[in-house]
Amino acid sequence: MGPPQAEAALREAMVFGADKAVLLSDRAFAGSDTWSTSAILAAAVRKLGKGDILLFGKQAIDGDTAQVGPGVAAQLNLPQLTDMVRICELGDKDIILEKRTDLGVQKLRVTLPCAVTVTKEANKLPHPTIRQWEAAQTKPLVRWGLQDLQVNPDQIGLTGSPTRVVRTGVPERAGSVRMFENAKELASLLITLETV
Repeated sequence: MGPPQAEAALREAMVFGADKAVLLSDRAFAGSDTWSTSAILAAAVRKLGKGDILLFGKQAIDGDTAQVGPGVAAQLNLPQLTDMVRICELGDKDIILEKRTDLGVQKLRVTLPCAVTVTKEANKLPHPTIRQWEAAQTKPLVRWGLQDLQVNPDQIGLTGSPTRVVRTGVPERAGSVRMFENAKELASLLITLETV
């Protein structure tokens, strides 16, 4: 989902093996927050038909919320797994994969169909060949807009987005910064503060 220029990113995906791509692009989608974006993507998945695994990036670089993949999974009533780093085994009815957690890596089995968000560390792609690039330029790329999806216009774009960005900016620094040479110096300060 994105502006017409997003076709370049989809062509790149086809360089690395995707057979076809669908670009969801419509002025009505502009201003969609994660809720509305999830509704649009879920409508596209319904139109595409049944799939085994929905793969999402972990998070976008603009909002940085990591909510769209799980939001689509919720709208489609699918099990979801976030922060996947490696697929261990793919069966007919389930997938075993590793996900990153605060305490390390956890191995899990998830039933299919499912939605998975993938970390950028999950895979290193080889450099594409000229033939792969040329082939990707002729693969089918379909464009769908609001009229192509069964989605309520009141639930998308700025109108359907419950999130409002009032302003953005760099936070002002309140106070000064003190650098410590070692943990002993920090511990001494904390002990002093605790007795005050």
